[in-house]
Order: sequence, then structure tokens, then C-alpha cells
Amino acid sequence: MEAGVNVNILTKGGELHLVQVSLQGNEKMVQIILNAGADVNLRGDKGQIALRKAAHIGHTTVVAILLEARANVSAVDTWGGGTTSALAEASKQGHLSVLKLLSEAGADVLTAHSDHDALTVTL
Repeated sequence: MEAGVNVNILTKGGELHLVQVSLQGNEKMVQIILNAGADVNLRGDKGQIALRKAAHIGHTTVVAILLEARANVSAVDTWGGGTTSALAEASKQGHLSVLKLLSEAGADVLTAHSDHDALTVTL
């Protein structure tokens, strides 16, 4: 990336580039954006966070990169008016490798989703 580029700027759709590439599972771009100074815990204008997006799709390596960059494992995404944690999304979608990473990083099973907790979803 060019020096002086603001990597935390929102796209026209109100998303952060880090959120978009995390959703896509683009490990290389996630690392490039983080190395350029992106705030791993910043939210898009609709409340979306990179860790939850990557966990939702099951991008284990992207989740690991975000956690290594100190993503807040207990943060909840507020996109769509609800609240959902990365752990709840991984659980709901059945992404066991992501669940393992998040739980090892200290994710709280009770901070999960506005409708249910991650423990309930996992069971």
C-alpha cells in the first residue's frame, strides 16, 4: 500500500476494507491492511467487525490473523440491529476450527447473540 493511505476509511457502502477482505477470506490482503495500520477492532458504519465476518464464513486462517493482531474476541457485531459475537456466528455455522481458535483466545460463551448465547447454539 502507498505510504499515507488511510486504511481505516469507509467504502461508499459504509464498510471497512478490512471487513470486506476478512469476509472474502483474502488472507494476504488482511495482512497487508493490518500491516498498513488498520484498526482491527474498528466498526463499519453499520456496526460490522472483521472478526465476526471471518468467523461467519469459517475463514480459520483469517480469524487467526485477526486474533494475532489483537482483535477483541468478545466484541459483538451490531449489523442488522442485533448483536452477534464471532463465537456465536462460528457456532451457528458449524465452523469447529474457528470455534476452537476463539475459545482458546478467551471468547465468552455467554456474550454471543441477541437471541441466544453461543453455548445454546453449540448444543
